[in-house]
Amino acid sequence: MKWAYGICTVPSRISSTFPLTLQSIKAAGFDQPRIFVDGPPDGYSQFGLPITVRGEPLKAYGNWVLALAELYIRDVTAQRYALFQDDISVVKNMRGYLD
Repeated sequence: MKWAYGICTVPSRISSTFPLTLQSIKAAGFDQPRIFVDGPPDGYSQFGLPITVRGEPLKAYGNWVLALAELYIRDVTAQRYALFQDDISVVKNMRGYLD
């Protein structure tokens, strides 16, 4: 099953909920999410993941809509799409279950 997936976040969560969300998503089987940052990307390169930056913040909804569109545009052949918010915790091996 081919997936395209990412995480929407804001700079204020880089050291609070974001690392926990990233850890949870990786344990769920989504090991290389694209990060969609709504604002300055300072510090996100430390995670070694692809990043899309919204230079002018669009708020949660704007970032989410554009992130979803970008996931599709970058990989129209994906069979599944997932977009996570930076304050979520998911079950281990969730991707395998959904496959």
